[in-house]
Parts: sequence; structure tokens; C-alpha cells
Amino acid sequence: MKMRPDERLLFIGDSITDCGRREEPYTPYGCGYVHLFRNLLLHRHPTWRVKILNRGVNGDTIRDLERRWENDVLAERPDRLVVAIGINDVWRRFADPESLDDHVPLEEYLGIYRELLRVSQESGIQGVCLATPFFVEPDRAEPMREMCDLYAEAVRDLTDELFLDLADFQLAVDRFLRDQHPMMIAADRVHLQPHGHLALAETVYEALCGEG
Repeated sequence: MKMRPDERLLFIGDSITDCGRREEPYTPYGCGYVHLFRNLLLHRHPTWRVKILNRGVNGDTIRDLERRWENDVLAERPDRLVVAIGINDVWRRFADPESLDDHVPLEEYLGIYRELLRVSQESGIQGVCLATPFFVEPDRAEPMREMCDLYAEAVRDLTDELFLDLADFQLAVDRFLRDQHPMMIAADRVHLQPHGHLALAETVYEALCGEG
């Protein structure tokens, strides 16, 4: 079901969603894809009056989302939800391999994700869009890219299984990687330059408002 006028749309995720949303001059939308999506919506549907909420938090994993889901999602009573989580769930395995308690295995990631989606739908949220985690690396055999692809594929499978919308962020990044060096897109292979965030915004727009 595509977006309609007067909805409450909530974005939740990690630093890719956060993008300084609690800091001037970027409050309350941040300076990333949420902000750019809002501008796309205002440009293309100026009469819709959609209320946009950004609840991204730097460094979050799916475990962190689970802890704050009641306050940051259900209590806000959105009509529609965009979830972008998973990069940190993968990254922490590589950043500190010995800190096993910080690792989020794929099975746990999926289990928590399914439960969050279940309670969201039972609460009356009409539309849910899941965004794939991504890694700005063209070599799909590179270990972190390979693992990120597993988590991204799991998200795609969830959208098929539960009939949800999909914003394929990894696919959007891969299109850049055909012609641009990863450093042009994200110096650390995660935190995107503005044109990367624009690609994410357009991907979300197509998922929520496109004709397909």
C-alpha cells in the first residue's frame, strides 16, 4: 500500500538514519537521506502534509532498536515505518572480534527483527518498509561485504515473507560502484557522501510512493 496524504512516517535506524538529527542546524531530520526524502516529498507532493519523524541513533544494532521500540516507535503511533538497521550488527564482528558479547549473529538479528515487526503490525502500523544494510565495497568476496550481503539478503527475504516494502540500499550503492571508487561514495565505506544519501532517499521514495 503506497503512502497517502496526512500520514505519520517514522524512520528508525543507526547513524545512516541519525545524521545529526539532534544537533543544530540539522534538527529534527538530520542531514542525510531522511532530510532529502522529506525534500523529495515536499517537491513532488506539496499538499500531502506528511509528518516525518527521525528516530535514528548512532551506533545502534537491532538489539538497541529492541530496547527502545516501545518509546521510539509504538508510542509515536506512526502510520508507516521505515527501518534501516544491520550495518553495526555486521561491523562489530570485524571491529572487535574478541568482544563476542557485542556480536549479533544473523539468527538473533532475524529473530529480533521478526518480533519487532510483529508487534508493530499488531499495534496498527499500516505500512512497513525495510532497508537493507549495505557496505561500500565492490569486491563481494571481501569478508565484511560478504557478511553484509547475508544480512541484506535476509532483509529481502523478510519483505517477501511478510509482504513488506523494500528499500534496497545495497543495490543503490552498487550502482555507484560501477563508475565510482568507494572513496568517492564513503571514505570509511559506510558513512555516505551527500550524493549517496540522495540515492538512498530516492530508493525510499520509490518504495513508498513509486508506481511500481
